[in-house]
Amino acid sequence: YYNLGDEPGIADLAAFWDFDFSPASLNGMRAWLAEQYGSLARLNAQWGSHFAAWDRVMPMTTREAMVLTDDNYSAWADFKAWMDVAFAQALRAGTDAVHAADPEALAAIEGTQVPGWGGYDYTQLAKAVDLMELYDFGDNVEIVRSLNPKMVMLTTSGAAGPAETRRIWRELLRGGRGLILWDEKDEFVGEDGSLKSRGRAMAPLFRELRGGLADLLIASARHTDPIAFLYSPASFRTQWMLDWRRRGEAWSRRGAADEYEENAIRSASAAYARAIEHMGLQQRTLSPELIEAGALRSEGFRVLILPHAISLAPAEAEEIRRFVAAGGVLVADSEPGLFDQHSRRLAKPLLSEIFTHAPSGSSASFAFGSGKALHLVPDRDGPAERGSAGGRTAFGTRLAAVIAEAGITPVFRLEGSDGKPISDVESYLFHDGRVSILALLRDAPAAEGDKGAGTVGASESEKILLELPHSSFVYDLRTRKQLGATTRLALGLTPYEPAILAISDDALPVPTITAPVRLALGETAELPFALSAPTPAARHVFHVEIIGPGGNLVPAYSGNLPAPGGSASMPLPLALNDAAGKWQVRVTDYPSGQTAEAEISVSAP
Repeated sequence: YYNLGDEPGIADLAAFWDFDFSPASLNGMRAWLAEQYGSLARLNAQWGSHFAAWDRVMPMTTREAMVLTDDNYSAWADFKAWMDVAFAQALRAGTDAVHAADPEALAAIEGTQVPGWGGYDYTQLAKAVDLMELYDFGDNVEIVRSLNPKMVMLTTSGAAGPAETRRIWRELLRGGRGLILWDEKDEFVGEDGSLKSRGRAMAPLFRELRGGLADLLIASARHTDPIAFLYSPASFRTQWMLDWRRRGEAWSRRGAADEYEENAIRSASAAYARAIEHMGLQQRTLSPELIEAGALRSEGFRVLILPHAISLAPAEAEEIRRFVAAGGVLVADSEPGLFDQHSRRLAKPLLSEIFTHAPSGSSASFAFGSGKALHLVPDRDGPAERGSAGGRTAFGTRLAAVIAEAGITPVFRLEGSDGKPISDVESYLFHDGRVSILALLRDAPAAEGDKGAGTVGASESEKILLELPHSSFVYDLRTRKQLGATTRLALGLTPYEPAILAISDDALPVPTITAPVRLALGETAELPFALSAPTPAARHVFHVEIIGPGGNLVPAYSGNLPAPGGSASMPLPLALNDAAGKWQVRVTDYPSGQTAEAEISVSAP
């Protein structure tokens, strides 16, 4: 890929700036506003302004907006929205240039920031490039993956050890496609190409990831449940103004690092997301544009969560009302729609017909049409469901009941050895045809200082029980063991690495190799690989290892083969200077993890 920029942003990364008031920017903003509003009269009515011509339109600075007394921040908020659009347009221009020059290449940005300022409106960025290397924070990974499933997401590894191993596994399970290795101090590989301490420490992990398992996860379809989250950049802008307008010039002294602090939207989003992920469920994030286009009803969602969604567009609110009236469940932690999408306070909240009064406690329920809505406020002590294995918090328990009442239950249930729900394990579910791939990853141990991390010690293996909906064949893809047909499975889950299981109603066939018995150096043999019987999986990945007479792997002849339908082949082009003797061909099939071997007697030319 071509990297358009490392840690790009408007001014200082994701820090807040009043920028850009240049003539080019203002002219672009005016043209964009004309498209948004359709007429100057409509803009003046929204802003409360009296511009006589489009070329006279000027946005408000932050200082000017902070002294307003009517809670109409439209002239300020629209300019901030325009800057996000302008940033994405600049990146899109770079992407188009890359594609014009090299049609097969990807265009990328690296070091992407927390959702918020500096151009980091991911409803815009998700359409601007083909690849992102993300600093995983503020649920940006989930947002990008939901808004653009085709986005190639990378992460950077700059360390070694158990915590880094866990992080790399987690990024893969959440949609990561690869790693950038940051080796500023030559700890991974020396100038002569030899592995150093960090490289040796991470080699087993990388070998396993490259051995076919990561290929299978990337190729499989991610399971999502009918639970939608609203990602609302408009609410972020509005809440920022409400938070900082009484603090004078304090905002101007903040840098990019300050933007990683908790705020109302980020805290609510994290609490809801962590709670759902620890129920064995997976939500999907929707943008305001997708909601306005009818995604709630057309895509079969049953629950919509509004994390501190204080700004809504009228069309967005109307779709939400239709969703609830038709039987959907709406959950909010605060009163939604207090402001419109331009950050102007409304005389009447846009969803007041549903939420007939403002939040007055931790939980309240409202009937509307065939559906209902709830005020459900997360616990104050941080993201829910990150506690011990002993049970859920009160917030998590209530949210789980709401989701279950909507008819949404996990495909696979987890319990502790005491029979209580597990609260410190994330579940990731993928589908490969009629085969399910389930990955279970424990929360980071408390010893790492992770806020709200699990209390199971860093050296302990947590005992959990996995309950299947019916008798199924289970395969452990990391140990490559067949666990047989069962409805209930006991697992010991270590702190830093996941358990990854393939689960199928039918037994998975074993791989087969068709290899010549003899081959001479300098000859090329075609090696077909297949399965012993029809497969319930849509696609397989064959990991092929060619082992020379000395017992060493020959990397140039080895690798992964995508095998749609369960068949593939590869050439084995022996060189004249290869060693004669007994060669081994070993193939491991994913999703079953089963292995087959063949031997070839290689002679001199």
